[in-house]
Amino acid sequence: MTVSPAHDGGLLGNAELAWDASNGVPIGVSIYSKTDASTPVLALQLSDITYGPVDASALQISPPATAKVVDVPLPAKSTSSSTTTTPVTGLAAVQAQVPFTIKAPTLVDDLPLHQVRLVDWKGEKGALVLYGQGLGGIAVLERGATTASSTNSTMSQLPSVSVAGVTGHELATPLGTVVTFTKDGVDFTVAGSVTQMAAEMAAGALS
Repeated sequence: MTVSPAHDGGLLGNAELAWDASNGVPIGVSIYSKTDASTPVLALQLSDITYGPVDASALQISPPATAKVVDVPLPAKSTSSSTTTTPVTGLAAVQAQVPFTIKAPTLVDDLPLHQVRLVDWKGEKGALVLYGQGLGGIAVLERGATTASSTNSTMSQLPSVSVAGVTGHELATPLGTVVTFTKDGVDFTVAGSVTQMAAEMAAGALS
């Protein structure tokens, strides 16, 4: 069985699912990128399967003698009515909540600005700027730069790329690209199911 996005799926081409028709059990899945429809970028397939009752011994465990048993009580159901927090959206409203200047051009890589939303990033307020819609869109996370965030990021171990006159880092895969860089006291993370060139152009538009 092959399925594919009905609308803009970004770089996602299609997915193939293999079934054992006799037992109704999935035995394999493959995901393809639009850039290469002949070779899957991700494939999982069973190499051996056996049907039948499971022996009780397979479900028994033998904990070590030093193991401790800890009872974890389930949380009590709250009887008080919960309040729903209205998300903060819109460039002006979000800008009033963050200590840095948000970069939100009306267009990046031919994608229109869709939404600006306030987010909480590890206890700090940041801005999530969305361009386009669906899997083919681009998301930009902006937050105030700190020494720790700029030097200890996992992305800093990835290949370097020049973005808007500064050095950033990039993770490019057949299904999407992530670009991070720091400029004017702001950490930027650009991500989307787009090509490496498209992500770099989007990052450059934020300068």
